[in-house]
Amino acid sequence: MDRNPNEFGFGNGENHPRWKNRVGLLASLKEKRWGTWEVIGQEIIMRERSRSYVQCRCVVTQKEREVLLDNLLSGKSRGPRGVNHVKNGGEAVGVLRNKTASLLGERFDAMKQRCENPNNTAYADYGGRGIKVCFIRDEFVRWGLDKFKYDDLITGQLNRIDNDGNYEFDNINLVPQRRNLRNKRDNRYIVFGGDKVIANDLWDLIKFLDRRFDLSKDRVARLVSQGATLERILDTKPRKKRSLLPPMEPNPAIVRMYQGTEGFKILSELVHKTGTQA
Repeated sequence: MDRNPNEFGFGNGENHPRWKNRVGLLASLKEKRWGTWEVIGQEIIMRERSRSYVQCRCVVTQKEREVLLDNLLSGKSRGPRGVNHVKNGGEAVGVLRNKTASLLGERFDAMKQRCENPNNTAYADYGGRGIKVCFIRDEFVRWGLDKFKYDDLITGQLNRIDNDGNYEFDNINLVPQRRNLRNKRDNRYIVFGGDKVIANDLWDLIKFLDRRFDLSKDRVARLVSQGATLERILDTKPRKKRSLLPPMEPNPAIVRMYQGTEGFKILSELVHKTGTQA
């Protein structure tokens, strides 16, 4: 005897109750983000042993894959491998767990130690002077991932633009390690044209402007520390040569840091006007 399959309230295909529930469930899945997953599939896919999957895309890596529905709903799957999940205002946000994020995390931890741990050897120069870290770790990592590349972080250092200011996003830049050393409070400077030139850099600038300049780098630095003026440094006669080593060449990286400044312009005019001792 043939019977209507819907006679007792059951149905096949799209009329089956489970199918109808899946259609409504799919619409609700697309209304929110699941960790870093967003549902992009047009249907819930049935696999072996009645397991249900949905097609998802990671908003961080843009990778697409089928995700087990139970894992998505339970929170067991919140994104692909290689993605870490942090909270931001209650919403899960993805941060790539890669070398850059790890390095930024290490830099943040070092900041916190210098500013908040009295037992840290550098505390007196940071926390002891009232310098604070004005962001949390996750905020700093997300900001750094958008701003810096891994290779630049490896070779550079995070520098506070205002050496007396806090660790804030608008007071941080990435500079080469050599340049960051110029921001130390115990450095000795000579000031001209409103620009400060560190003592060890002055030799490179003068040597670049006049290759006949024959004072040693150490002697120029000592003269600066003694308060000598530019005119006195340029007029100082070299001592008798004893070294058989070839003469040093100015560091172009140091020169580039000062080129274009008013101080460099004044130094250039003074060097060419005064002339140096050959």
